[in-house]
Amino acid sequence: MSLPAIDVSLMNEHLSTHKGQLHKLKQYYQQIRDPYIKQITNAQTIIMENHVDVMLSLLDPYHNHWVQVIPLQQVFNQLQLNQASPIKQPSDKSIVLELHSTAKFMANNNFLSALMMKNDNVKQVHYEMATQQANFEKIYSDYIKHMEWSVTTHVDDDEQLKIINHFQQ
Repeated sequence: MSLPAIDVSLMNEHLSTHKGQLHKLKQYYQQIRDPYIKQITNAQTIIMENHVDVMLSLLDPYHNHWVQVIPLQQVFNQLQLNQASPIKQPSDKSIVLELHSTAKFMANNNFLSALMMKNDNVKQVHYEMATQQANFEKIYSDYIKHMEWSVTTHVDDDEQLKIINHFQQ
């Protein structure tokens, strides 16, 4: 199938990014101590390798079938991913913070690219890729919160009510 130039250009850029991100994930996997985060990193690697395969299928001019990404839950089931109690490993902190940022970047990048893409299948695949990376971002975020490696500030009820009152007028 012949694709619009914007779709091909964006996927070309994404493939380069994925190659670098996959290399980084594999390096981090070797360094991580917490078995739970090792499982998550392995799952993210499998998902991103699938993203590469999917984009290559979409780019193949002789491939005319609808293409989909592998479901995230299928990968979690395949790895028998469990919600084991995380083991606080201070040496993992910087890696997990980077993995969190990477997942957030990839989700944002895929979503913004999907908005610009023209082919329905290419667009849908990139929305799904964005959602999968957003799921990884959430997993890492929950882990970071559990490990108390992040602080989230909150405002009191009065501040929130001030905003509501301002916009209700």
